[in-house]
Amino acid sequence: MGAGLQGVSTAYYLSKAGLEVTVLEQQATAGMETSFANGGILTPSMSDPWNAPGSWREMLLTMGQEDSPLLIRPRALPGMIGWGIGFLRNSSPAIFHRNTLNNFMLSHYSVQMMKEIRRESDISYDFMPSGTLKLFSDEVIFAKKLVQLAPLAAQGLKFKPMTPAQIAKLEPMLAQGIDRIAGGVYFPDDESGDAHKFCQALMAETKQRGVRYHFNSAVTSLEQQNGRISAVCCGSAIHQADLFVLAAGCYSSGLLGKIRARVPIQPVKGYSLTFAGDGVKDMPRIPVVDDELHAALVPLGKRFRIAGTAEFAGFDRTLSKGRVDNLRDVIARVYPSLLDNLQDKTGEAWTGFRPVSPDGVPLIGRLGAENLFINAGHGHLGWTMAAGSARLLADIMTGQEPEIDSQAYRPGRF
Repeated sequence: MGAGLQGVSTAYYLSKAGLEVTVLEQQATAGMETSFANGGILTPSMSDPWNAPGSWREMLLTMGQEDSPLLIRPRALPGMIGWGIGFLRNSSPAIFHRNTLNNFMLSHYSVQMMKEIRRESDISYDFMPSGTLKLFSDEVIFAKKLVQLAPLAAQGLKFKPMTPAQIAKLEPMLAQGIDRIAGGVYFPDDESGDAHKFCQALMAETKQRGVRYHFNSAVTSLEQQNGRISAVCCGSAIHQADLFVLAAGCYSSGLLGKIRARVPIQPVKGYSLTFAGDGVKDMPRIPVVDDELHAALVPLGKRFRIAGTAEFAGFDRTLSKGRVDNLRDVIARVYPSLLDNLQDKTGEAWTGFRPVSPDGVPLIGRLGAENLFINAGHGHLGWTMAAGSARLLADIMTGQEPEIDSQAYRPGRF
């Protein structure tokens, strides 16, 4: 259930394991929800959840401010109470660092699985193996970040601290605004690519493997008998199977109906702006993440995309002009001359819902019923974790020994 990054990737690994797979999706094709226009970067380097110690203070102080990177709409508060308590409980230093490590282990594994997919499948999705560069405007925060990265280095994270001069050499287009940069960190193993194109390409690959897709098929209910799911209903259409996978992002909890299973996933709204870069002489050549502005600026083939901000607004799809303007202002601060060079000065604005769990770690594994499984709740790491999460779940479902420990991601932890 679901044909986004998690759903299509899970279909790939299940079909590879020899299972007969059917995918149900409410949209007209694959990758049309949160996977459509996300930040475009696969970043094990950004494995820390959003509930860092003390982050709640920033959220409360900036409530209602349109230029805040992390914004809570007051109207969304009633629906966040239970989830929010869990969010705060997981923000203590010890728990936060543990969850960061768990996210990194899955993210690091996932990038390896992406390499496997590229070796085995002839897919194209504007892939670029250039790493990412994270910028810091505050020297104290920069120094703290280097300390936080040290434990992940022991687990395989590669990174290189950089001075402003080194940054300008790595990405010459940053030279114009280099005075505001205190330092940066380059992560060579990060990747980038268009998530929607990946979904489309992997869908085509899985169709060749026999996977069946039913689009415009919104799930209306799950039928349960004797502790097992017996069928999925999409209106009058009934789909029966031996095993069922819930991979519908932040919509997952709404599909469970009367089934006794807890899926505490909150939709967190993100925005992006995508510009056509055809004919532009000077374009950034490496994805850049600005720590202060909480935004990613990413070249995607012949396009350029900026994505970022986190907004708690329930399932409100309104494209806030203020939030979109913030992204445009970020481009002007990071790349002062870029907007003037882009042919399409307006850009294509988009918003989508990141599915975020209370501890910032995804839910992967058996869910309630004997034959029901889930692969959801990846937050800002959905693209990063897609291949690894799918392989992990496929191993669990087929009785294979997972290559990484699955306990940290078990749905029953809540």
